[in-house]
Amino acid sequence: MEILLLIGLVLVGLSLIAIEIYVVPGMNVVGILGLLVLIFGVGYAFNANGLVGGLFTLGGTIALGGGMLYAMWKSGAWEEFVLATSMIPGRELPEASQDN
Repeated sequence: MEILLLIGLVLVGLSLIAIEIYVVPGMNVVGILGLLVLIFGVGYAFNANGLVGGLFTLGGTIALGGGMLYAMWKSGAWEEFVLATSMIPGRELPEASQDN
């Protein structure tokens, strides 16, 4: 039953971070909450399952999080964070290179 709780905490944390990136970028509340849930889940894994279980959970969280961020990078979600116009009138921003 503990393993389901750990998996659930990690998935909820990563989901909240994904929601922060796709749905409510810039608010930071949902992303911080997701990060706190991830930290709690990994900490709980160390507490409940010892060093080995905690390290497996930490490694899995890093792998899933890295895979999620890579998929978001490839899907173009990061373009939502790039300032496309200058806030200074009459000043143009250089074009960003696309390495796809």
